[in-house]
Formats: sequence, C-alpha cells, structure tokens
Amino acid sequence: LILTGRRLHLWDAIDRSPKQAPPSAICFSHRSLLIASGHHDAVKIWDAASGDLLHHYGHVVPRHQEITHLLFDARERRLLLADQTGRVVVYDPLNGGVLVALPPHRGEVSGLVYGGLDGLAVSISWDRE
Repeated sequence: LILTGRRLHLWDAIDRSPKQAPPSAICFSHRSLLIASGHHDAVKIWDAASGDLLHHYGHVVPRHQEITHLLFDARERRLLLADQTGRVVVYDPLNGGVLVALPPHRGEVSGLVYGGLDGLAVSISWDRE
C-alpha cells in the first residue's frame, strides 16, 4: 500500500517509475482514521476511509534531508516526526503547526516510539545518545 497523488494505491515495489517517490515513513491513527505519510521533505495527511488527501505540508525538514519516522501520540492528536538531521518535532496534523521541537540528536534518528498516556516519547539515533 502506498500513497501517491491524491489517492491510496497498491504499489508494486518492482515498478521503478512511480509518479512520486514512495514514502519514507507512514503511521495510522485508529481514532481519527488518518494516515500520515512522509515523502522526502513533506508530510501528507490522508483520510483512511476514503483515501482522499486532506493536507499536504511541504518543507518540514531541512533541504536535502528526509523524514525517517512518523508516529501519532497516544491520544492520536499530535504527530511526531523525526528526520535525518536528528530533529524530533511534534506537529498538529490538522494544521501543520509545530507544537514542540525536542532537543536534537547529533545523528540521524533511527527509532521513535511513544510511551503511552504519560507523554513519554523515546527516540534513538546513530549518535548513540
């Protein structure tokens, strides 16, 4: 399953000529039935039921960098985004506003998990910190 253009599509990984690069990160909100996908330096928010593209937020990471992880918080009202520069940022998925920018790592974020209702987010990075 991949998100391209304005619809949900099945995508064969052997196809080397998609109209848009495949997402580098994806996550699903069970409560709001939203899918967030990271495409190079942009985040797209999709309606999981209809497949319609609801929002497109471009240039959310520094130039020539990519999104490495996307994750909804426990209440599924905030979107955590991690990138190759080591940044972890919390966004409002409905308006694209930055809510919090966490202290950055010195290397690419290689993992991101949300620890539940207590609001604990854990990120790991190639900087080993």
